[in-house]
Amino acid sequence: MKHHSITVAALALSASLALAACQDEDRSAAGSNLPVAAGSTTSSTAASSTAAGSASAGTAALSSAPTGQTAAESATANAAGGSPQGSAPQAGGSAASGPQGASVHGDAGMTGGKGLTLAGLRSAPYPAMCDNPAGRLVNGKDLRGRDGNVEANMPGVGMKYYNPGSKPTLLDLTGDGRKEMVVEFFCDAGGVTWPSVIVVYGEGWKVLGSLDLGSVANADAYYGKARVSSWSVGRSGLNVTWRAFQGIDGSESRRTGVLKLRGGRPVMTNVQILSGHGAGGGSVARTQIRSINPTTSAGGVASGWTTTRTNDSCDGSEASLVAKSSGIFVCGASASGYDACWTVNRTQAACVASPYRKHADLLNLTRPTTARPYAHPVPWGVVLADGTTCQPSFGGGGSVRPDGYIARYYCSDKRDLLMRENDRGAGWFDASRPVWTVQAGKGLTGKRTTEQVKAVSYAVR
Repeated sequence: MKHHSITVAALALSASLALAACQDEDRSAAGSNLPVAAGSTTSSTAASSTAAGSASAGTAALSSAPTGQTAAESATANAAGGSPQGSAPQAGGSAASGPQGASVHGDAGMTGGKGLTLAGLRSAPYPAMCDNPAGRLVNGKDLRGRDGNVEANMPGVGMKYYNPGSKPTLLDLTGDGRKEMVVEFFCDAGGVTWPSVIVVYGEGWKVLGSLDLGSVANADAYYGKARVSSWSVGRSGLNVTWRAFQGIDGSESRRTGVLKLRGGRPVMTNVQILSGHGAGGGSVARTQIRSINPTTSAGGVASGWTTTRTNDSCDGSEASLVAKSSGIFVCGASASGYDACWTVNRTQAACVASPYRKHADLLNLTRPTTARPYAHPVPWGVVLADGTTCQPSFGGGGSVRPDGYIARYYCSDKRDLLMRENDRGAGWFDASRPVWTVQAGKGLTGKRTTEQVKAVSYAVR
């Protein structure tokens, strides 16, 4: 008993000294916010959850978290945009006792797996992940630079992106009365980080299995990365909330599930897509119309925008098809140039490549622009009801589908927004009702569907 008290105290001290963490995309909380057009203003706000993680002296860094909330508590938490204790909503968890039932927490007969401590995790083996072979941690890491890197998400080892919301956790996943340890791993193959890998350890640091979170997030072949935001012990397993995202346009999805062992291997069950692509479309009361303008009334670059100077030039002669105001023009070849540029400082053009980033490239403007808006300007950024983001693919030709439609927008879910050929923007979207609709499909033969539009953006001055 004395030895046990000393061990717990040591773990508590380790936690209190190790919870300073840097914030970046890899430890961002799971957000239900949709990507919004850069520079836009809207009354809608998006729910987001922050990875739980404040610790105090006397709180053990190795978590044996409280039992997951009831279905009623989960529903209340979802309505408020969060979960008690920073936990995932209990997706389909049973209240009945079982191998992973109520005995997971609070059972006086429960014991931890032999040797499964934070100190032991520092030198634990790990399975193959991110194109790296299986190996062994040294102080919680195996850093080999361009040859690949592996890190356990744990306190006290100097991690740059430590997320206390998914710290190593003990729970009984096998129903044998002894706890396993669940650990989130970050890894790469020598470049950018890959989706997180969840590893389950049994007694003696036996690797019971691992789960590539990207394989769950990419079930729809859409998102490229995934990070755990938080997890907590529930009645039927480990309740997990994670954020699936892809870095090209910043789109993301908040998802929950219950981690269990089946056939001795970890699986994610009861997966629920709370926001983003695949969330079932949601409900749209009215399509929001947003405005993008990187300039000030005095002719400078607006606050909050970043810029990059280039040596390219533009004459400002061709009006932008996504502009509702005069003085907005295109630069470069239509298929690879900028859809919207503004005059800044009289001799420069601030050109924006994406309606979802507040960044402009500064080009040399060779003469004052005389661009006037088209009679039928078309949306620049389009957000569908399920969070899919789309933007125009002007120029470059394209084949007409058998149904008479042609792809005019490319979307983050690999589909296209389809329009009638040669109508100069008229009729591209059905805006006859408060909720706009548009036709969507994949390739030349994919099924054409009618999709609701959550928001559109235009370039303005």
